[in-house]
Amino acid sequence: EFPEITFKSSAVKRTEKGWEVTGTFTLHGVSKEITVPVEHVGTGPAPRGGGTIAGFESIFTIKRSDFGMKYGLPDALGDEVKIHI
Repeated sequence: EFPEITFKSSAVKRTEKGWEVTGTFTLHGVSKEITVPVEHVGTGPAPRGGGTIAGFESIFTIKRSDFGMKYGLPDALGDEVKIHI
């Protein structure tokens, strides 16, 4: 019923460790504004030539229950899920 997870950014802020990106995160048909840390992990030549590419990653945790996912709570499944982008 909900085949996609989306994140649409609305603001980017520079920090000492990288960036903080704020946006709308949608999971299981529920949208919430969240802020996630983003870190630059590398830069290199584009694989097909013609420039340089950069890599970034974000690791953050959400609670399934915040997005209406209550199956298995609290005994069978954990509520917190780590997301790595």
